[in-house]
Order: sequence, then structure tokens, then C-alpha cells
Amino acid sequence: MSESHHDADLGNDNQDFHEIEQRIRAAGSYVRVSDDLRPRTLEAARSVCDDTLFERRMGGFFVCVLLMFCLASPVVELLGDYQSRFSGPSSVEVHRKAAELSRRSDIGTQWGMCEAFSQLRQTQASRFRLPR
Repeated sequence: MSESHHDADLGNDNQDFHEIEQRIRAAGSYVRVSDDLRPRTLEAARSVCDDTLFERRMGGFFVCVLLMFCLASPVVELLGDYQSRFSGPSSVEVHRKAAELSRRSDIGTQWGMCEAFSQLRQTQASRFRLPR
């Protein structure tokens, strides 16, 4: 390529750029922003932020539930192991034991109930004693 031909191409390119810039400036008067563009944009941004906030809160909730489940499971198992230590006879069983003691020992029902509770207290005390 010769230098003069190259200069002619540059001049042509400058003219093309100048023409493009003029068209862009002229189009600026044709392009109008609608009146509700800003409110729509803000509403769309709020909607996205609300969705993100909701997803974060739900994620935090599920993490907390999972953590509580992981911590509570061993506690429930431990309580299940000691359930026999903590459970006692029902009121029907205590009344039956009192009636049996009053018949066997020929004592009144009140003293039978007192004796049944005394025996119950002794068995509970023996269950709750710490091993040495």
C-alpha cells in the first residue's frame, strides 16, 4: 500500500466516525425514557433483593433446624438410655402394691399405702445412687 492511499483511508475513516457520531447525537432527540422507567427499575431491584433476603432467611432457618436436630438427637438417645432410671410405677401399681401389703400384713389400707410409698422411695433411692 502506498502512503497516499493509506492517508486517503484514514480520512475516509474519520469521516465515517464523524458521520456515526452525528447520527448518535441526532438519535438522542428521538429516544425518550418512559415516565415509569425509574419506578419499574426500582421495583424490579426491590423484588430481586426481597427474593435474595427470603432465600437467606430460609437458608438460615434450615441450618438452625439441622443444627438443633444434630444436637438434640444425642440428648434424646441419652435420655432413652436412662429412661428406666427416671420412670417409676404408675398410681394403679402403687395402689395394687398397697392392697397386697395390707392383706399380707393384716394392716389397714392407709398403712399399706404408707408402706408401699416407703418401699417405692427405697427403690428410687437405690436407682439414683451414684456408682462408687
